[in-house]
Amino acid sequence: MKGMAYILTILMTAVIFTVAIVGMLLLPLILFRIHITQNVEIQTGYSNAELLLLTSLSSRAGDSSVQEMVANHFAFNNPPDLGFFEEKLKLFLGDGGCYQLSDESGVLFGDLCTSKKYEATTKIPLPYSTGKLSKEIKLVIN
Repeated sequence: MKGMAYILTILMTAVIFTVAIVGMLLLPLILFRIHITQNVEIQTGYSNAELLLLTSLSSRAGDSSVQEMVANHFAFNNPPDLGFFEEKLKLFLGDGGCYQLSDESGVLFGDLCTSKKYEATTKIPLPYSTGKLSKEIKLVIN
């Protein structure tokens, strides 16, 4: 009887050890796969308008960034020349594209788009002295 209990104890220990090892090996693989799936959805989930808005705002015009120029426009009511921004939008969209950049107060520039194929909003951080943290702008393209 003692021999049988000893064998059962060894078998149960082996089964528990095997289940624990397999669980420790499979759990990170399952979690990693979920993490990769979420990252792929985030990276590929952008619309054309979002990509266009992000690339335009992250570009540079001369010595300053476009994002800083747009933020200064909102913060100090000192409208910089945003013609280069319009040129970039026209370059990306081609001749037949319609675009409109606006904020809460109204349209900054662009055509009056009759239909909205893509729409993107983003927040631009404002300078500290304005009392506001950010300003939301919206880009509509067709």
